[in-house]
Amino acid sequence: MHILRYSDKLNRMIRQDTPEDLGKPTRPIVEQSMQEGRVEDAKQWLDYLFQEIAGIQYLLSVWSWYMVQYILERKTEYNLELILKESVAPWIGVSAGLREQQVASLKIENDLAKLDVRGLNWRIYLRQVEKRFFLTLDTPQAQDVRRSEWQLAIHDAMDAGHFEQFKLLLDQRMAEELIIHDILCDWVWALMTLIAREWGEASLGDVQRATEEPWIKVRYEKIRDITPEESLQLSVEAHRGHLAGPRRDGSVQVIDEPERYVIHLEQCGSGSRMTRGDPIVGNGSRLEPPFNFINIQGAYEWTWFRNDVCGYCTHCAIVNQILPIEWLGRPMRGTRYPDHPNLPCEWYIYKTPEAVPDEAYTSVGKKPPERKKQADISEEFAG
Repeated sequence: MHILRYSDKLNRMIRQDTPEDLGKPTRPIVEQSMQEGRVEDAKQWLDYLFQEIAGIQYLLSVWSWYMVQYILERKTEYNLELILKESVAPWIGVSAGLREQQVASLKIENDLAKLDVRGLNWRIYLRQVEKRFFLTLDTPQAQDVRRSEWQLAIHDAMDAGHFEQFKLLLDQRMAEELIIHDILCDWVWALMTLIAREWGEASLGDVQRATEEPWIKVRYEKIRDITPEESLQLSVEAHRGHLAGPRRDGSVQVIDEPERYVIHLEQCGSGSRMTRGDPIVGNGSRLEPPFNFINIQGAYEWTWFRNDVCGYCTHCAIVNQILPIEWLGRPMRGTRYPDHPNLPCEWYIYKTPEAVPDEAYTSVGKKPPERKKQADISEEFAG
């Protein structure tokens, strides 16, 4: 059963299903509501579907802004145009779905950058707004108009019960959201790569602190006292918003164990998707041309003391474990980084403080709390 309720702690709507149902994507709920004639419910679920996606796009756009500022403040000969030419222009067309590499032409006017790729249906725009990069397909004004018209059209189709027209319009919007998500996500790893090549990979631990703390700390302060069930709801929502799963539909598996919840990610929509390549879009691994993003070769606390870890995925060690341990005294989530890119990864949310294993601390170089009895959990953490 799928339940959409208002959360006082989050000050917004969030899915509050049973653990087993949380990992199911939201779009089929919208479609089922339509097929059953529950149009107002379908509209509410539709709004929530795009709330999931917008939440992740916002975080990616903020993080990229802080990384760009990090570069600009430390390398005075750089400007935004040069950063975009090095970190976005070589691969953006492939990320957006082109089969062959076409380097984007770039033009910047004030705070608006236009990237034009031959053969791509869209001109892509990046606009700096309130410490984030707002990415649009066509100009921001044109996208606003297009989405307003889309909203009217899909509501008309829903009100009239035209299910096939409704699905067609939803397909069109989801295709746009996929492009925006993937470019923003790819850009984060690209910026990490640019920074590592300039200042060395060992710098990325401090860089991630500098570029994530400003927005992560505020986010975690708001959810300091959430329950394990609420933490699970928020964590799974993020993966649905990342369009996780081999079909890019937002699907994950949640396993309810006696002492913890396991979020089993056959393919997340970020690190795994980028490392493996996307079978739906048809583009390759971001470790290969035209991307050439980096894996971290050394072993650090923020790589779970492992070698050859996906550069993007290292932020899971920081935001799931390192920073929450320092700020809250406990990990927000445990993380199992896979032994091979084609294997799934897992996140763990523990139901009590006593259930958190020492490995959740030691795998990222932290001292576990003193306690009388260690939680009896046999699975080892990454590292």
